[in-house]
Amino acid sequence: MVITPSDTKDFKAMLYYIDAKINKTRVFVPSTILKVWKNFVTEWKSEGCPKLFYFRTDIRDAYPSVSISTLKEILLDAGGEKGHRMVLKKFKVITAGGRTMDRESIFDDHCKNNWHSGIHSRPFWLWIKNKTELIMLGRFWNILQVLPGLPQGWGPSSLLCSIYYGYIDSKMYLPFIESPGRFFLRIVDDYLFITPEPIEISDLNHVMKMGCEKYNIQLNQGKSETNMLVRSNIPISPRFCDTVTFCGWNFCLTCAHVSRDYKKYDGQDLCSTVAFQLKNTESPEHFIRLRGTVITSARLKPIVIDPTINCNRRILLTTFEASTFLSFRFYAICRVVYPTLSNLRAKNVAMSIRMCCGRLAGYVSRNCDMLSSTSTLEVQQCSENCCGRQKIFHQGTGESHKPSVPTPSSNLVLNHDSLLFAALIGFRIMLHKHHEVFKKVIPQINRRISELNTKLGSDRIATILSIIDHGKIPQCFDGISIKM
Repeated sequence: MVITPSDTKDFKAMLYYIDAKINKTRVFVPSTILKVWKNFVTEWKSEGCPKLFYFRTDIRDAYPSVSISTLKEILLDAGGEKGHRMVLKKFKVITAGGRTMDRESIFDDHCKNNWHSGIHSRPFWLWIKNKTELIMLGRFWNILQVLPGLPQGWGPSSLLCSIYYGYIDSKMYLPFIESPGRFFLRIVDDYLFITPEPIEISDLNHVMKMGCEKYNIQLNQGKSETNMLVRSNIPISPRFCDTVTFCGWNFCLTCAHVSRDYKKYDGQDLCSTVAFQLKNTESPEHFIRLRGTVITSARLKPIVIDPTINCNRRILLTTFEASTFLSFRFYAICRVVYPTLSNLRAKNVAMSIRMCCGRLAGYVSRNCDMLSSTSTLEVQQCSENCCGRQKIFHQGTGESHKPSVPTPSSNLVLNHDSLLFAALIGFRIMLHKHHEVFKKVIPQINRRISELNTKLGSDRIATILSIIDHGKIPQCFDGISIKM
């Protein structure tokens, strides 16, 4: 018996309800992170913006470490009033090597089809390309490898994991969570704590060790990180910086700005993450436009373009970085759907790029207009690593590249045209990098950039170019590749 999509939806809805009920550190969407961060920044400003310290860590083998019996009790206590009944089931799973193993899981007995005789179509299988073992699932042979953890599928498994560790938070870390002027954030099994009091870092580390011993889990000391000097008996790796990276976000500790972290794509091949099937499309051009609607704002959430916490320079730089990221994806798509670029196809490609950049600029400008037009802090307080490019030290030479950062006196007003100009410059990076492929497209994009150059004026263009380092590829994209 196999569960239906409606069963999965009902089960996830119930888990969302329970997670919201018992978890004080529950964060699954960027809007929640934005709300928590805004409250923290407001209190931090009221205290005179003291120096901030952070502690970041995660749970080692978080999914397999979940105690099924304890999780069952948590779900029974929290979900009783909703009328759901949790059932502990056991079943066998076949691994890639052909071995069978017993697994335990928790299911809602009120689903239309009980899950005891089957599991989700994608429970804990991982597609592995570099292995030769084959296993037959249904009518198809697949190269698969079993993953440890909760076999409900990625969504329900993350929710169950969040519920379990949220319960531990409420029992062990509540004083740190409810302390005013502190930022305590957990995303599934990853923890981030920011405080102006360095002694609280040591206290939290000690309490988390006690909680791990009590609930038979372990902190991943190899990923634990802080920006303060600690005693030698505390195994935390110090990293002295003014920005902390956490789950795809960069939190600036000097000016409270938030930006996207693209370093997680370092070393990845973007072609492997793009769907290339031309289903339900009239033409390759139509396919690119459909993909453009999906990827346009994929890396731009309200938290990184909110003008109440990010200054205009940071928002413009974020737009430029997002456009550069989209250009990598766009090129990966073009290399698949376009064997060659005729004059007609080159025109359609240029039109698709302009459409994608226009949507990007419109999305950012609308969000900025909906919120305050003034940033939380003055531009003078922005760190170089936040609103300018980081220094790049060349090994063996001792030389450094320090891009020019605009002076605070040079005013920058964000509007659709300035954002569109930055987006087109970001897209042009990939076009110039593969000039032979897009030699018929580049003149059309340059023509639109020239129109915006005339419209915005030389002073504003100079300010924009100085912020985005004159259109040079951002350092965070150095390791991203497109293999064809």
